[in-house]
Amino acid sequence: MNTIKSLLMSSRFFAMILSGSLAVITGNILRQSILLLVTYHLLADSNQAFLWGSILGALYFIPSFLFSTIAGELSDKIPKARFFQITRASQIAICFLMASTLLQETPNIYILATSLFLMATHDAFFSPVRYAILPEYLNKKQLVLGNGILEASTLVSIAVGIGLANLVDYKGGSVVIAFLMIGLSVCAYITSLWIPSKKIYDKEPIKINLNIFNAIQSNIDNARENKHIWQSILGITWFWFIGYSLMLQFSNYVKYNLYCNAEVALAFNISYTLGLAFGSLICHNLIRNKLDGRFTPLSLFAISIFGIHLWLGTQAFGYSTEQLMGLGEFSTTFTGWRLLMDVFFLSAAGGILIVPLYSIIQRLSKKNHCSRNIASLNIIASIGMGAAAILQTIFISSLNIPFIHF
Repeated sequence: MNTIKSLLMSSRFFAMILSGSLAVITGNILRQSILLLVTYHLLADSNQAFLWGSILGALYFIPSFLFSTIAGELSDKIPKARFFQITRASQIAICFLMASTLLQETPNIYILATSLFLMATHDAFFSPVRYAILPEYLNKKQLVLGNGILEASTLVSIAVGIGLANLVDYKGGSVVIAFLMIGLSVCAYITSLWIPSKKIYDKEPIKINLNIFNAIQSNIDNARENKHIWQSILGITWFWFIGYSLMLQFSNYVKYNLYCNAEVALAFNISYTLGLAFGSLICHNLIRNKLDGRFTPLSLFAISIFGIHLWLGTQAFGYSTEQLMGLGEFSTTFTGWRLLMDVFFLSAAGGILIVPLYSIIQRLSKKNHCSRNIASLNIIASIGMGAAAILQTIFISSLNIPFIHF
């Protein structure tokens, strides 16, 4: 009988989950600490903060669009365990770059932006292999449960990373963040060495297409051959267009709409991430081994309802003062809890929406082509997230919007 405990007792599966989780924590510490530094420490003007928030968002999605295809091809060509370890080593170098500016009295915003771009590039190469390696070590009966554990551990790791990033808001926090990122990335690399390598059995070796746009088109065309895979890709992209719009501006939304400090922004990020984890676990219990889209309409309806309720709650919050409200005071307000619950259940509905779609892609992908289908997903999703960042930038810069209402 396959249980969470029995899977985690497998040293190779546990190593994949632990190493990947440490990597996700590190990446989110870097990403969130940069957003907090830009919003609360480096820029005082709200329009500049919103503009840089959108610019950083664009820098984060561009590598996924440009490099996902090559990443998928390499992941299918090179033994996945070895490729997994290569990505872990590259993250260490990125953390050293980020640490070099955090240890300065005033961090350089351009080095921060470069670090974010490089970490996004790392993620573009890491994502395909992290999902595609599961079918190599798990049988079909274990795959759904293994995928559920992967999703849940990823989301919890995101929440932990976001929480630890909040240390940057305190005295000496930048130094703590610098050493924490380096330590975690080194541990992630060491743990990845426990994953046993498997040989590639392709009769025809995969040729790496260095023509980026030609390779992107070829990958997408291949994914479109199976309508179920293609529809799943579009469904996931739609959710991340909405979800990324929220994640990108949470810090600014909290500061300039709700007039609250970074602790409240942390609460919103954690609520969003835990909601996704909750939805993913509930979805696993609902669908079991039957992969279909029967919960999709209900999920879409719930996302719409809680999104509208969040917007109405923002209008009703009504707090405006020169001093930003702290988490303690915020948590005593009914509307504050209402907003957090709106974000939680909106993202929970998103988890119920996307988990079956991810599983469908993994289950229906041809052998030794799973990484490239995940790469196609990343490309299309990056276009959706990039569109969200670009639209926000246009509205903020051309229309001179001083704040954003969700």
